[in-house]
Amino acid sequence: MSAYSAERVRMGWFAIVAGVSALTACSILDGPTEAPTTASIVVGGPGPGPLTLVTSNQFVYIWDNFGNRREEVVSADTSTVDPGYQADLELGGGARIFVSVGRPPETEAMPQVSLQLFVRGEAICEVASVLSEQVPELVCTYTFN
Repeated sequence: MSAYSAERVRMGWFAIVAGVSALTACSILDGPTEAPTTASIVVGGPGPGPLTLVTSNQFVYIWDNFGNRREEVVSADTSTVDPGYQADLELGGGARIFVSVGRPPETEAMPQVSLQLFVRGEAICEVASVLSEQVPELVCTYTFN
């Protein structure tokens, strides 16, 4: 091996070691490696209630021709809640959750509502709006990795 080739090999190894060191120093390799098992939701606002709460860990993402993403729920649990509702939910095997809060179809009221989704104590999603014909629901989703 020539001196030039040996120098190129040394420089290549140096670049690899420097890259790994930079990743480690920037904490890019740090972070949770195990999927969380629960998420917390908070439905707030002055209301009025009742509100329809939909939760699911069986949903898929669909993109339209314009690159906009939406969720399509395969199976879900639906319940009626009032503002001030809080709960811990199981994420399931895929460590994912879909949460939607909306006004029941038969109601005329336009409640002011907020929805928060927390995973490992960190706010993943925080949305608020007056629910109306134009904004019938608030949606938060989470998928691990």
